[in-house]
Amino acid sequence: MSGPSTTPRGGGIAKTVIVALLVAGVVLLYRFESRSEGVDPTAMLALGFVVLASYTFGQLVERIGLPHITGYLVAGLLLGPSVASLLPAALRVEPFVDGLLSNSVQSQLSPLKTLAVALIALTAGGELKLDALRRGVRAILGVLGGQVVVLLATGIAFVVAIGGTIPAIAFPAFGGLELPTLLALGAVVGTLAIATSPAATIAVINGVRARGPVTSTVLATVVLIDVVVVVLFSGFGALSSQALGASGAYGDLALYLLEHVGGGVLLGAVAGGVMALYFRYVKQEEWLFLVGAIYTTSYVAAQIDVDVVLLFITAGFVTANFSREGDAVLATVERLSLPVYVVFFTLAGAHLELGDLARLAPFAVAFVALRAGGIYVGTRLGGALGGASDAMKRHGWLGFVAQAGVAITLADHLASERMGLGDVGRQLSTLVIAAIALNELVGPVLLKLGLTRAGETEATRADDDAEADAEVAEAQARASVRPEPRQIEPWPVPEVARDAWGTPPRLASTELTRRARELAHDLGQIARDVADEPLARFHEGALAYVRELRREFLRLHRRV
Repeated sequence: MSGPSTTPRGGGIAKTVIVALLVAGVVLLYRFESRSEGVDPTAMLALGFVVLASYTFGQLVERIGLPHITGYLVAGLLLGPSVASLLPAALRVEPFVDGLLSNSVQSQLSPLKTLAVALIALTAGGELKLDALRRGVRAILGVLGGQVVVLLATGIAFVVAIGGTIPAIAFPAFGGLELPTLLALGAVVGTLAIATSPAATIAVINGVRARGPVTSTVLATVVLIDVVVVVLFSGFGALSSQALGASGAYGDLALYLLEHVGGGVLLGAVAGGVMALYFRYVKQEEWLFLVGAIYTTSYVAAQIDVDVVLLFITAGFVTANFSREGDAVLATVERLSLPVYVVFFTLAGAHLELGDLARLAPFAVAFVALRAGGIYVGTRLGGALGGASDAMKRHGWLGFVAQAGVAITLADHLASERMGLGDVGRQLSTLVIAAIALNELVGPVLLKLGLTRAGETEATRADDDAEADAEVAEAQARASVRPEPRQIEPWPVPEVARDAWGTPPRLASTELTRRARELAHDLGQIARDVADEPLARFHEGALAYVRELRREFLRLHRRV
């Protein structure tokens, strides 16, 4: 993913110079490169530039405490057509006239988005370990259920409020809609509010090397949320289409859900089994096979209209839990992830439209604020019902703010002809995408903040260990100046001959002879134990245990 944080504390100026040189280099390459007829080299130039410049920019923003993914998103926004349209004519030189990541370039690089979505889903499914789910199932289901209920209610209330109930904040596209239609659309908006970003979550967790109960609960819940969102969106989307008179868009709802969701699960199980068999018996060019399998499976999924995210989540889950080759598959996914993720999040940033953000800012900001409040309330209530830890109830909600791939894909679907919502769908899609854009930018930052406050990032754990060691050392120093308690006299170690007990006795009874030999063996063992000083070893182990116990107590006390 984003990889561990290895950025040195210095070098900010050097990285800025690197980005500037890359910009100059891509301008010169574009200007002097020979072109074949009808061939536009911009996409290839953009791909090389994105991998190098966005990664460097991600390291640069880490210096101010932001995760890498935020740097990739901002880099994409700066390189996209939205910012390019705001530049003065003097600065709009090729290939930056329409942005290096113009709409046409984004279209040419879209196959990488297909690969990235599959890698994200495979990784997310692979993180759903049955043992971990069994241990934390109450907390996970509690948080999940709390968020689903609260955010569905939040989405419905938001749409009803801007649907004309409060004229001062009426959304123009909702004028004249009946209450049942508003309720159905509100359920769709609430479903999109539930959606999170497994990609951003996994990238930030890997970037800060987080580990702990909050991390595991957030990650498992985020992955399961996407499964729930896909199912809910399919159902509420069909109801909304029917409410607006497009009843033929989905036909029979139960049949559609069975094909779209059930087909994705079934095909994902098959794909996971094929991957596991290849990694077990063939073991040749694993990364090449994985890329080919992803594109082939994605093509089949598009042809039979099944959900591709759910498909690869299922494949990752099956591979990780029902195959001995799960670790090998996920390790190959990990090796492929970094350059693909850099491109994916940069393209996601380039997709953002500043014009839509400005035009719908009041509605988008209000929806973002209501969603954040709903996440907080849902996490607190669900965590309390599910017996989640105090740290999860206080800080876990910060891990669910980020949105990206699945949310954007479903929001785009609102404007599609298949959805059948017409102008209402297009306007609602624009509003939701504007809100997702804000969540996309602030979500990774909030997730990192939450993991830091929970004390589960690598840096926080190191600080806790250092502080605990210092306090333990201070306590030991204070104890060393007190009067020493009376020491127990050391146990004298007798000089034991090689054959301390002499020749084993031969008694009249065979049973007595056997018992006498056992007694002699036990006494010899005791003598050897005394000679080896087991009490000293026990004393050292007890001190180490007390030291570790005190360190954990200090760490917990600091969080509380």
